[in-house]
Amino acid sequence: MSVSKLESLPNEILTDILEKYINGVDLLICFNFQQNRRFDALIRRCQRLRFNFIQCHKDDFRFCYGLLPAYIDRIEELAISEEGTPGQIYAFLSRHPTFELFTRLRTLYFHFDYDTLDVNYIRTALESLSKLNIHTLSIKAMNIKDNPEFEYAVIRLFLLQSLKCLTLKGSWTNMNWDNLVYAESNIEYLTISGIGFRLQDFDHILQFIPHLKYFDCGITNTSFSRRFRQIEKKSSKTNKLKYRLRTLILSLPEYSSLTLDMLTKYFNNMPDLHRLEIKTDAELLDADAWKMYFETSLPSLTHFSLRTTTSFANTTNVESVLRSFQNSYWIEKKNFNIIITDHEALTYGYLKIDQINPPARYKYDQPVTRCWMAPNRTIDNGMVTIDKSINLAIGDENCISSCPFYYDNVKYLVVANVNLSILSWLTTHVNCSQIKHLSITSADKRTNTLCSLLACVTAVRSLSISFDLISANSEIFMTTDICVKHLDTSINQHSFSGQDIILLGQCFPYVEHLKIKTSDLFNVPLLEIYVKHLHSLTFEMQQMDQSFDDDYRRQMWEYNLKRELKFLFNIKDSTMTIWIDAAAYKDPYWQKYAKVPSDTTTAATNSANKNKKNSRSSLFNFFK
Repeated sequence: MSVSKLESLPNEILTDILEKYINGVDLLICFNFQQNRRFDALIRRCQRLRFNFIQCHKDDFRFCYGLLPAYIDRIEELAISEEGTPGQIYAFLSRHPTFELFTRLRTLYFHFDYDTLDVNYIRTALESLSKLNIHTLSIKAMNIKDNPEFEYAVIRLFLLQSLKCLTLKGSWTNMNWDNLVYAESNIEYLTISGIGFRLQDFDHILQFIPHLKYFDCGITNTSFSRRFRQIEKKSSKTNKLKYRLRTLILSLPEYSSLTLDMLTKYFNNMPDLHRLEIKTDAELLDADAWKMYFETSLPSLTHFSLRTTTSFANTTNVESVLRSFQNSYWIEKKNFNIIITDHEALTYGYLKIDQINPPARYKYDQPVTRCWMAPNRTIDNGMVTIDKSINLAIGDENCISSCPFYYDNVKYLVVANVNLSILSWLTTHVNCSQIKHLSITSADKRTNTLCSLLACVTAVRSLSISFDLISANSEIFMTTDICVKHLDTSINQHSFSGQDIILLGQCFPYVEHLKIKTSDLFNVPLLEIYVKHLHSLTFEMQQMDQSFDDDYRRQMWEYNLKRELKFLFNIKDSTMTIWIDAAAYKDPYWQKYAKVPSDTTTAATNSANKNKKNSRSSLFNFFK
């Protein structure tokens, strides 16, 4: 059978591929004026383009940014972000302060860092969405501070009549959801995470977003206030309506006081609810009470998941809790499960991929070291499949390897020691093809099973590992099939010599985002030669010895540093992230990290140079 080439496809199919499946960045970099006249004509004919600038190379952003006006009225999907690309949002809004010219825009991902932008820039951009037919909107706000103007702009998003899907993630605590009483929204899919959200605000969402079908919410406070009862009284007519909600996902804060009785009035108004997922430390592990709610209030429920941790269900009573759910009723409910987990708190920020970790959920994102599940539906003690997204930590000191489960949806894997027994357990109990992020914390520099482990996790794109382990097993990484895009070697302090950088480029030729912990930062310019696809660099500022009495002094220090340096960056604590381009490598900033040789080292170097000179002179005289 002959293999069809892209050029052999008819124009209609090619146009469909270009519009639906190819990022506009790749379209302009790799296709436009790079192939032939036919492709150029097809690109000009495309009416629905997608531009995803998230974590893109700065040179690619600059190139596409200059050409964007020619395609601005044909862009249906746009993604701009500060994650690993500090300064991108500011650069974008400097030329396009509003989205009004993006007349076809239907989907927008807007992920910004509050510390790098004036709130007026953000508010103006968000308010301009009212002029568009926007359908899907995702907002992630890093380092956000409570600001009434920004909160008002967020509330107004619920008034967008065309908006059907909204995601809000951030870290601000004082959100006044009471203002929703002045609006009726058409949103059908809503996610709220890391934002001040009380249980009483749940009422506002359900009452004033009547078309809501999917709601994923992180509740930060389960208390009620007097003002809520006044609003509820005004809205008594609305409260009689039955909600259309079909999927509800709740994440509750640690040590929550929530009880099943507090959820009763909501469940009674959700006759169409099909899926219910709850993550909580509250006292909700009452099998009989849940059975009553399923039969009386939630007749349409087909999927139920309740996750808690050993901080509530301590290891001494886990078995009794599991036994309470081990009866014929729960066993017959095939998709009803209780999951109890214990977690390992990592001492480094490897899992903080998107830089936004809402406190109500972050604990469940930490790797699992022990796991229990009820009810047990297996025969002859067979394995139970867990298809929930879960992160695992495997080592000699935890008990995850003794759990009789098959983990079908593991995204993060932390391996303490790579040995044959752990490798055998992994291949038997984990669907390794789903693993995207791998952390190897082994202290042993040489391991014979590392090659076999990497052969199992071919889908890994993010790797956290010590530099010593890379150096000791360089030949394995040079021949592996995994294509690492994110590399983190900051587990411990390491050297970063020219040879180290050459080795890094040979082992990970396609790495785009690199995090290091070294004092040899003066060698950073060598990355331009040997690690050619790098988009961002993160490192600890070793010489940062400034102490600040208040935020204002620190802000002034960062402001002066940004005026001094020629590259874009952001700083969190003592860690700097740079959006890499040629200017970043050429900046004299790196010279401040150059090591000043001691008198002994200088004398030894001069002596060595003198000997080399004498040797060359003797050799010349010999040939003469």
